Amino acid sequence: MQEKLLPAILFITIFFSDGIFYSSTIIVQEVLLSNLCDNETVSCDIGHYINIYGSLSVGCVFLSSIPAGLLINSIGSFRTLSLAVLVTAISYLITVFSENYILSIVIYGGLCGIGTGSIFYTCLIIISEIYSSNVGMMTSIVVTGSSIGSVIFPSLVSLILGYVEYRVILLVFTGVTLCCMILCCLLKTKTVPDVPPAPDQGVEMEVLSDSRSTVKINIQVEKPVWKYITVLTLSNTLLFGGFSITYAYLYKTVISNGTSPAMAGVVISLIGAISIPGRLLYGYASDLKIIPSIRLYQFSVIISAIAMILLPVLKFTFYTQVIFSLVFGFGSSGFLTLTTMYVIELLGVGYCNKAMAIINVGRSIGAVFGPILAILLQMYTNVNIVFYVTGGLYLTASIVSYITACIRNET
Repeated sequence: MQEKLLPAILFITIFFSDGIFYSSTIIVQEVLLSNLCDNETVSCDIGHYINIYGSLSVGCVFLSSIPAGLLINSIGSFRTLSLAVLVTAISYLITVFSENYILSIVIYGGLCGIGTGSIFYTCLIIISEIYSSNVGMMTSIVVTGSSIGSVIFPSLVSLILGYVEYRVILLVFTGVTLCCMILCCLLKTKTVPDVPPAPDQGVEMEVLSDSRSTVKINIQVEKPVWKYITVLTLSNTLLFGGFSITYAYLYKTVISNGTSPAMAGVVISLIGAISIPGRLLYGYASDLKIIPSIRLYQFSVIISAIAMILLPVLKFTFYTQVIFSLVFGFGSSGFLTLTTMYVIELLGVGYCNKAMAIINVGRSIGAVFGPILAILLQMYTNVNIVFYVTGGLYLTASIVSYITACIRNET
């Protein structure tokens, strides 16, 4: 029964947590406006506060895999998930009653980022623990909740803010999140062996001897675990360096070429919308085992790179911007979905938690250096060069990941 209900519970949890997180910038903007713009002695320029919040929240999302991984090892994945949901709800509640806008930014960005990132990360670990087959499809179904939430919640919050203040919305979010925590508490932990079976144990083969008796031969296979993890971490660092640049510059680029803010929102939303079928397709393809998940990852990164390199050509009209969104959305849905699958294929379930935690640290480093690199490039060149370099980061990430094939050949 639990295996049937589990995808639905994880889907609902990620749908609300990620959907609320994607709308958090709108909430923070309201927090700042209500605290700063009522005071005539303080400027209403809140752009730098929004940037600080964005950097803090995204950094905490990726770094959250470290405490989440440690908690999974000590108290189990289901208890970690319940705790992460509780932390997220607390971040909303503190923001409701906080009168200090700086404290609101830090608490909402920090705690909400850690909670949301831990929820997403732990859900992926739970899927790898529970399902021995169809990991790709189950992962895709669960993380599709993130894509749907990212499309629905920002528009919904913008609409509701016209009728109620942000504190009411956050109280509702708190209640909904606590309901998700209750659902998570109903799940029972399934024990996973501490010893990783794939890297450390032998492969048992049955050989038919001349006397028609079966002889079992155990072949010890030594996998270079840390070589794989290092390569995958480097690839994801470069990848998310480019990914952070994409969203930092895309909206402004679309608006600056004559598209209205409302239609620019449509262009951005299309990326999330196309990622819904994209995630399901990549997950299904991964489960077919015809193409290794690491190759699907490389394909998705190359598609995203092509979209970024062509953006300087596609940015001039609304319809070409839509083409970019569809291509980039389909490409990015692959590398955002396939992490668990290619880690399990290369390293086994036993190393999944440790490897993904380290990979997420690399992603957080990329999310920091990417925008800094873009700012330096724009100081001396133009925004088109930024997009070309971003596409180059994607391509380099894909090329680096090909080293996994060389490592496999060594063994």
